[in-house]
Amino acid sequence: TNGTATAGLDYAPVGSVLFFPAGITNASFAIAITNDTLDELSETIGLVLFNPTNATLGALREATLTIVDDDPPTARFSSASFTASETPANTVVNISVVLSKPPAQTVFVDWSVGGGSASPGADYFSTGTGTLTFGPGQTNKTFQLTLFTDTQTEGDETVEMRLIDFSGATRGTPDHAVLTILDDDSPPRILETTRPANDTFTMTLSGAVGQRFALELSTNLPLWRVYRVLTNHTGVLQFTDTFTPAAGVRFYRTAYPAP
Repeated sequence: TNGTATAGLDYAPVGSVLFFPAGITNASFAIAITNDTLDELSETIGLVLFNPTNATLGALREATLTIVDDDPPTARFSSASFTASETPANTVVNISVVLSKPPAQTVFVDWSVGGGSASPGADYFSTGTGTLTFGPGQTNKTFQLTLFTDTQTEGDETVEMRLIDFSGATRGTPDHAVLTILDDDSPPRILETTRPANDTFTMTLSGAVGQRFALELSTNLPLWRVYRVLTNHTGVLQFTDTFTPAAGVRFYRTAYPAP
């Protein structure tokens, strides 16, 4: 019977009768296992004895056959995008690389950092290349980038990262990732807006951790006024405004520094 393996896909289903001639105490049956190149976890088949004739069933009437996958794991970034703020100074960003399953032997994965709009040595420090070593059973490793802070209003910048060579594993997806360095001298970005009810409006903002900024409001462009002064404690925050439909159209924007 199927456990986590699937009949017809992982093995050939079989069911029949075992004959024990007089004086014989051992008999066997065969199950054909499908050999594939899919990277997957080990899978199981349920084995059941039933309906005995001239015998009774013992305690071990059910068993499990485990199909051990012999295909190497895939290695990939845990995400295609990472985000960090340039403050506080010398922030260390951990970039995670994961294997699709625990390896039976040591796996080596080479990585490289380079490209994007950020400048190595000015915006961040990295050794440029390196090797991650996964011991047997390990599925997660990280390498690090150190971010530098400045006082220039330069907008968000990016760093490109790649997995370039594999030993004991194969290339997974994504093998390319981008780190976005949030400029702490620019106001937060409004990422998402929702209107859960007719008299409420919610926005999600992303920016530098600890930044104090102004949320500005306008009802008659181009005139703006400071509506709220907020602090971004975690890097991402939500703000919900309450108003009546009779208030008309409302426009929002962020500004830094706050008054």
